[in-house]
Amino acid sequence: MSSCSPKEPKPSQSTSPYEFDYEHSHQAEYKPQTELKQEQYAPPTTAVSLPLIPSDSQAPSHSEELNVDITPTPFKQESDSGKPRIAIVIDDLGYNYRNAETIAELPYALTLAVIPETPYAKQVAALAEKQQQELILHIPMEPLNRPKWEDGLSTHMQRAEFDSELKNLLDSEPRIVGVNNHGGSKLTADRTRMEWLMEELATRDLYFLDSRTNAQSQGIYAAQAHYIAHNQRDVFLDNQQEEQAISEQFQLLRSIAKRHGQAVAIGHPHDATLAVLQQELPALEAEGFELVFCSELLTRYTTKNTDPQQAKNTLSP
Repeated sequence: MSSCSPKEPKPSQSTSPYEFDYEHSHQAEYKPQTELKQEQYAPPTTAVSLPLIPSDSQAPSHSEELNVDITPTPFKQESDSGKPRIAIVIDDLGYNYRNAETIAELPYALTLAVIPETPYAKQVAALAEKQQQELILHIPMEPLNRPKWEDGLSTHMQRAEFDSELKNLLDSEPRIVGVNNHGGSKLTADRTRMEWLMEELATRDLYFLDSRTNAQSQGIYAAQAHYIAHNQRDVFLDNQQEEQAISEQFQLLRSIAKRHGQAVAIGHPHDATLAVLQQELPALEAEGFELVFCSELLTRYTTKNTDPQQAKNTLSP
């Protein structure tokens, strides 16, 4: 494994403009938990793994989806054990090395989502490889409520600029197996640009996890249209950075996993989250839950779409 570049900061240094001021990351994107519960508890609607959209959404209805001709066959990976499965994704990695190291060394399957071009992005990728954890790219995408965000994908970008920026971001870490959105409450609602994203992911065989920072996200629909392996977040663990509140979110996670057979949670490298993870992960296994990588809970397709026009017309709201 290659050593860290001498130009990169030492783990003890504060390098982020936030270091890391987490309430200025996803916090502005979060909806109150009372607004999240409806979509979290909604039952699965079809084998195509449709997103759990609130009733007032303009997304296609279940009946409209069933009339779409999808040639590839979608399927969920079933558990060999029959246990309810849980995938936990840790977002916002790359600013704080020590917490990333502690998380990566936990003896449980975790999916690490690293923000590209952060001070410790390369070290986090190396940690994931060393500890045999899954690595995905946490791509900064334009939010609705923030005037400033990390460099990433924007609705102001035209196709050439968007493609160039996306390729640079993806090329920054070759060890990733998928991506999810960092922020993105504005960009993920832009169907055209989500189509552009999926076209590039298809060329690299990367999966897409929708963090669901906007109930109007087009991410899952665009992924389905291009037959990209995909899933979406069910629970944010640490909107409130207090151990009791995080523990309550783990109870919600248990409930969803029992009801649907699986669930995806997203957390962040807060000290409080780390403390609760160290308690909850062994407890989940002892209770009969199976902890897995996010890639094990995807809707996949038996074949790939080869007709760009069909992909463009598929599952349009």
